[in-house]
Amino acid sequence: MTAMQLNAEIFNNLSYLEDNEDYLHQALDAIKAIVKKKKNSVKATPVKKFKVDKSIPLPTDEFVGIASPNPEDDIKAKEEYFKEKYGRYL
Repeated sequence: MTAMQLNAEIFNNLSYLEDNEDYLHQALDAIKAIVKKKKNSVKATPVKKFKVDKSIPLPTDEFVGIASPNPEDDIKAKEEYFKEKYGRYL
């Protein structure tokens, strides 16, 4: 099963419990116990430090902006680009 199918199955089964608050509390407690177990098992990933050459500009996700004398136009163009590309996530 994919994650989406599992998620749908969980919510489908929870819908059978919606009329009984006691069963919903039991289901919530079980889910919280699983989450707590996972949180305890996950180890923190160490952060690697590296030096950045500040003389080179950072890339902006395949964005090719218009070079205009007015920087506000470039900012608006970038905002439109990212809204168009990632708007469904905002």
